[in-house]
Amino acid sequence: MRKILYINLSFMNYQNKTLAQLHSFERAGFLTYAGTMERRQEYVVQTIFEVRQGRAGREVAHWEYDAALFKTRSRIYLSDVFKHFNGWITENKIELVYIRRLLQRIFFSDKFFRAMKNSAKVIYELPTYPLDPSDRLSDRFNERVEMMYFKLFVEPGLDLVAVCLQKDCVLPEKYLPFSNGIDAQRYKPGKIPELKEEFRCIAFAHVRYWHGYERVIEGIKKYQGPYTLRFDIYSNENNTTEELKKAAAEYGLMDNIVLHEAVPLEEMSGAAAGCHIGIGGLAYHKRGAALDTSLKSKEYAALGLPFIYEVPDMSINENWPYHFRIPQDDTPIDFEKVILWYKSLPPDYKVKMHEFAAAYLQYDTEVRDIKNRLFKSDRSIN
Repeated sequence: MRKILYINLSFMNYQNKTLAQLHSFERAGFLTYAGTMERRQEYVVQTIFEVRQGRAGREVAHWEYDAALFKTRSRIYLSDVFKHFNGWITENKIELVYIRRLLQRIFFSDKFFRAMKNSAKVIYELPTYPLDPSDRLSDRFNERVEMMYFKLFVEPGLDLVAVCLQKDCVLPEKYLPFSNGIDAQRYKPGKIPELKEEFRCIAFAHVRYWHGYERVIEGIKKYQGPYTLRFDIYSNENNTTEELKKAAAEYGLMDNIVLHEAVPLEEMSGAAAGCHIGIGGLAYHKRGAALDTSLKSKEYAALGLPFIYEVPDMSINENWPYHFRIPQDDTPIDFEKVILWYKSLPPDYKVKMHEFAAAYLQYDTEVRDIKNRLFKSDRSIN
């Protein structure tokens, strides 16, 4: 049985995606492991752990670094991080290494990538491609330097570059386009909520400007219909969530707009109970994206939550009846139209949406493509 190590140095922020990908690799016949590092009190801790059935399991390797020294001597310590990964990969005969974009940490990884050429096949993932344009000059400079380094020193030694496209473009032969996916069995659709006095919307996101939730707030302010509208947002706090709070206060909508701390996947079904629709990304036009690369539309499908969106997801046909497209601009959401659409849905919509997610929105197709490209002697996923 082949073994894969998935290195994601920001695992806690992207664990749903990482675990879903590894579950697809497991279904394809791989033994699956994940590697990350995180701050724990006065230490930075690097770990490798088993992933079984799409869930984090037993820790199999562990290293600790003094957090204060790690910050001031990051080049030395990050070199050690990659050296430890490399040693474990070699010792455990890992055949496939999958690495999520390292950002600025890539500058400390050159020896690691050179060492990998002789011990494993290596895939490097760019979660959005082309990269999101930053509105800060310093960020744009850092991204340009990062990608120059990647092209010159990292990409030549890779077996594949996995890219999640946010617009059509011509790709080099080594690049493999893919769509984000979920582990559908971990999402529970729940019961269809009654629609009496309140119409409830929900969003799960690491909120950024391109989510465009101000369009929802402005739509609630303009709505004159018979229902009370409520919008629950589950996100880590940041500058964008603070702006949303200010907008809700200015419009006198503090009872309608409720912000919560982000919740893990296991709590999403409970949070969504009683909600009628999910809110996808509504301002992708602000970052020049023509396609939705996020997990949210797929998670809403698995939860049985009809949702509104701005730009299409390549995995979902635009004629699919359980999502509602809004204009690519900054106009408020027309909730009268949204509610009429919601009322037109069949009574078994939650079952239909979850079945669709299980059949079409997981990573199995992408894993099959990877196996066909890198391990041609293997049989494909059944």
